[in-house]
Amino acid sequence: RLWRNLSRMQARVGKKACDFVPQTFVLPQDLRKLKREFDEGGARQKWILKPPAAARGIGIRVVGKWSQIPKKKPVVVQRYIADPFLINGSKFDLRVYVYVPCYDPLRIYVFREGLARFATCRYSASMKSLSNRFIHLTNYS
Repeated sequence: RLWRNLSRMQARVGKKACDFVPQTFVLPQDLRKLKREFDEGGARQKWILKPPAAARGIGIRVVGKWSQIPKKKPVVVQRYIADPFLINGSKFDLRVYVYVPCYDPLRIYVFREGLARFATCRYSASMKSLSNRFIHLTNYS
């Protein structure tokens, strides 16, 4: 649902205002669009597959071949960020918690505490490292 809402926001305010979100496809609905992008992208592209309603990295995979993408199963496919920000050579993500009690006028409270998660192995952009979850994911168990 997040991607559907972001997509609507992009349509309303323009894609430039939402360029912080990687190119995203929801399968099986967007399979033809994804195939077009995949064919135009060349051999060294990477995509991340995320199953719907999963947590802790379950089912998330980074792939580089069209044959690795499920054609009929519901999955979110995003272009993998080629040059991610790193801390000490590792991927990370930050969770910043906010509370928005009112939209008009907009009022936002940012909590002082948050969460930082790190991949346990140093990042590698090598196509050979795609199957190593410890390089590419920060949310696994």
